[in-house]
Amino acid sequence: VRLFLRETDTLDSLFEMQVMWYELSAGLCHIKKNNYADALTKLYSVEKHFEDISEDQFDFHTWCLRKSTLRAYVGMLRYQEELRGHRFFKRAAHAIVSTYITLHDAPKVKATTQGDTTASDLAKLTPKERRALKKRQKRLAAKAKKKEEQAKQRAEENAAAKAGSDKNNNSESRSASLKESIPDGKKLAETKDPLGAATTMIRQLQQHAAQDLATHLAALKVFSRKGKHLLTLQALKRALKIDPQAAHALLHKHIILLAKAFRAKGTDAAAAIHPTVTKIVELETKEIAHFPKADESLEDFNNKFISTHNASLAHCLVGAQCRIELGQSAEAAVKALYHDGSLVAGDLEASVDAMNFVRSRGLKKEVEAIRAELHKRFPYTPEFKPVEAEASAS
Repeated sequence: VRLFLRETDTLDSLFEMQVMWYELSAGLCHIKKNNYADALTKLYSVEKHFEDISEDQFDFHTWCLRKSTLRAYVGMLRYQEELRGHRFFKRAAHAIVSTYITLHDAPKVKATTQGDTTASDLAKLTPKERRALKKRQKRLAAKAKKKEEQAKQRAEENAAAKAGSDKNNNSESRSASLKESIPDGKKLAETKDPLGAATTMIRQLQQHAAQDLATHLAALKVFSRKGKHLLTLQALKRALKIDPQAAHALLHKHIILLAKAFRAKGTDAAAAIHPTVTKIVELETKEIAHFPKADESLEDFNNKFISTHNASLAHCLVGAQCRIELGQSAEAAVKALYHDGSLVAGDLEASVDAMNFVRSRGLKKEVEAIRAELHKRFPYTPEFKPVEAEASAS
């Protein structure tokens, strides 16, 4: 990336150049490190580029009409309608939605910065894992200190080289105005309504990427958390139009959650639902083939799903999560991940999610068993390495 910058430029100049592929990659890396403020800075930078592109087109409306280039003008209007359907915008919007969902589910992560570890995270680790973590943190701290010293040295050299130059003032003012234009990720991460911010992005995705299944899956995640049952039903029906066989695992989870909300009679949550909403949902869900029947228990419906997809770890993991949602024990949930005595086969992403799920239930014995089996399948993946090997590598 430095090849495209002047020696005096910082990485902030990439915002002015609208280097969206870099901002997307950087934002996703920050998400993996749980550094959500910096992630939102990069992701909202992409969103701002599309907003700037849209605003810049206003200059051409009068020009096109004056020059009578109506064919090009109509083409530009059509391009404007499809602008936010670009893959860069969609990737940034989905990442923003998932970040805000994380902030809603675990509000305390807002305060964490890059490299921080919370007390709850430490409590889940074994003594050996804590020692390995401390070694890694020391190594990262030393590396960060070295980078800081190098950056300080470069800044001093640049300041000395530019001393007394008239260009210095112009560069400083340009840098200051550039920083004002860049979205403030820290402020965005501290919003009191993360689901409201996520809904704003969902609306744009529904308008410009309605043909994508991922759009409606993201809508299901947001609206189910907000308790918006009709919007959840709408997103579910739109998703099933794209995926009529309900092959995607997450569709089953949201079907269970929606059915559970209306079967929980006698609870405060059920009492809060308006009778009209209940009637609409009952009528609409009768037409959905993959929705549980009125005389079928959700436990049986979920067990049938697990047995049908016993060759896919991603589907079995969703079935295990649904068992927790339905009030079953953690041990019963973990059993859903196994078929004929062995862990169900799955790709790397599903395998990591499965181990994290078992770890979140506090089942240390089962975590070690799954870690050992996944290490055989993915011997080079750090998440599955034995603690002793990880500590010695550190």
